[in-house]
Amino acid sequence: MNLWQIQGKGTWGWQIANKTFFGLQGYGVLKLPFDQPYINQRLFGYGDLYLRGLEKYVIDGVGAAMIRNTFRREMVRFILPFIHIKSHDQIPFRVYLKAYGDMGYSYNKTFPGNSLVNRMLYTTGAGIDIVTLYDVVMRFEYSFNQLGQKGLFLHFKNEF
Repeated sequence: MNLWQIQGKGTWGWQIANKTFFGLQGYGVLKLPFDQPYINQRLFGYGDLYLRGLEKYVIDGVGAAMIRNTFRREMVRFILPFIHIKSHDQIPFRVYLKAYGDMGYSYNKTFPGNSLVNRMLYTTGAGIDIVTLYDVVMRFEYSFNQLGQKGLFLHFKNEF
């Protein structure tokens, strides 16, 4: 199989005010040569690589870029008592209100008839994140996409 692939991803976060944060995530991939078999064209819609609001869509290609922007504000913080084990005698909870916007692009030379390839994709939305033990994150997100669709999406792991 003739495939050269370069990819990178990064996550950055800044505290912009007391209990208010901005997060930026980026991802990019390039697969060469561009004439790849279908099995090597998996991009958006597989695993954790998706745009919020387009979770239900598979968008294949040989080149892609994505950026996620998120503003979060901590609303509530509390601790619940748990079993009396020294290492886990409390369960901390933090609840964040968030607003976000995602952008992405997927290049696909082989299947240009797919309406989501070779064009800029964008989504936006708002949601609630509940963070507990060891960074377990429950995400409730209401998203809008450029297709005019909207919906509630539930996730039980952190982004990326």
